[in-house]
Amino acid sequence: MNNFIKNEMIKHRNLITIGLMSLSLFCKAQTTVDTVRSSPVTIPGNGLNEHDFLYAGEGGPETMFIVKGGSVVWTYTHPAKGEISDAVMLSNGNILFAHQFGITLIDQQKNVLWNYDVPDGNEVHTAVPIGTDHVLFVQNGKIAKVIVINIKTNQVEKEFEVPVGNPGKVHPQFRHARLTNNGTLMLAHMDLNKIVEYNSDGKAI
Repeated sequence: MNNFIKNEMIKHRNLITIGLMSLSLFCKAQTTVDTVRSSPVTIPGNGLNEHDFLYAGEGGPETMFIVKGGSVVWTYTHPAKGEISDAVMLSNGNILFAHQFGITLIDQQKNVLWNYDVPDGNEVHTAVPIGTDHVLFVQNGKIAKVIVINIKTNQVEKEFEVPVGNPGKVHPQFRHARLTNNGTLMLAHMDLNKIVEYNSDGKAI
C-alpha cells in the first residue's frame, strides 16, 4: 500500500486536506474585563479575513460551514444522527466527512456522491481521502480495523486490525488518522492514550 499511497498523493498533490479546525486567536494586547468574559481590545492579523476555512460542528445538529473572506458562504446540515468527528475538503471542492455511524462524500451543491454506513455496533470518526477514488478510515468496534475502500467500486482493497483499550466500548477508541508523505499511517489511539505509526501491513513502526 505504501507505493500506492505515494503515487496517489503525488498524482493528486493539489488535494487539500483540511481537517476539523477550531479558530484560536491568541493576543498579548491589553484586554478589557467585564463580569461575563474577557475579550481582546485588538485582534492581531485580519481576524476571520486572515484565512478561509472549513469548520464542522461535532453534533446537535451536524452542521458544516465554509468561511471565506470572513463570512460564512456555505452551510450543510447532515440529516443522520451522530457527530461529525472529521471533515476534509478536496481540491475539487467536494467534502468527505466521518459522522460516527457512516462516511459521506458530498459536493458543494449538497449532492451525496458516496456513502458508507458502518455495521451495527461499530463507529467511524476519521476518514482520509487518497486521491479522488479511495478513502482510508478507521472503524471502531470489538475488532477495530483500518480500511481502504475504492469509492468507485465499493470494494475494500486493504484492511488490518488495530488494538484497542476496551473492545466493549467502541466510542472512545479512535478519533483521528492521517497518512504521512512516506505512505505510513499515524493513528491516535484515544482509549490507549498514545499515537502509533503503522506501515501498510499494520505493523507498528
